[in-house]
Amino acid sequence: MVPVKPWSVEAVARLFVGVIATLCIGMILAGALGSSRFGIPSDRLEFLQMLVMIACFQGAALVWMARFLHESNMSWRQAFGLRPASRLKAILAGLAIGVMTLPLMWLLQLISEMTMEWMKIRPVTQAAVQELQSSSLSLTQKIVLGLFTILLAPIAEETLFRGVLYPAIKQSGHPRWALWGTSILFGVMHFNMSSLTSLVVLAVILTMIYEASETLLVPVAAHSMFNAANFFYLIFSDQIDAWLHIS
Repeated sequence: MVPVKPWSVEAVARLFVGVIATLCIGMILAGALGSSRFGIPSDRLEFLQMLVMIACFQGAALVWMARFLHESNMSWRQAFGLRPASRLKAILAGLAIGVMTLPLMWLLQLISEMTMEWMKIRPVTQAAVQELQSSSLSLTQKIVLGLFTILLAPIAEETLFRGVLYPAIKQSGHPRWALWGTSILFGVMHFNMSSLTSLVVLAVILTMIYEASETLLVPVAAHSMFNAANFFYLIFSDQIDAWLHIS
């Protein structure tokens, strides 16, 4: 079970207001880049917009988190159970869980897309997915996006949703709201209807393994594996689809 955290509701609220504010700033900046162009070639514009959004969400979230922990007089290790003696074991366990959950997540994604098509709702591909599938991306750009997707995003999102928001709501006397509320919010924050169900289920699983392990390293590693699998599938989707067609 996740230990009781000493932070206040007001401090948690300030943290999330800051994260949402910088996210909105990122959206405005990305929109401004797209509207005025600034003489940026179109093949680089979407990549720069993606970097701005990542910096103003996941990147800024870690800055806000560092300030939050400083105000709470807690280290990252104390706040999220980052025990040195069991780090490798926790990371390996998380990677294994991430691999095991992939088939379920992909199945839920497929069911969601089929249901939307049956309801005459056209699934909209996430901007990040569209960018990763762009043929204009250079190898360097793919590596940069890969590092952000596989390393930065899981750390930022897990510390926010599982590390802070979940225990804060749970400690207020609402464990079910903590589990399902944070999981639904996690799914909604990715702004994609077709992946909402799979992301909510993934968030529930990540919360449960955080409770079981008492260290955020396990859900971070599982989240990282999930992102890595999807990242490499998108990068090599044409080759994979061609191989499956041949076989």
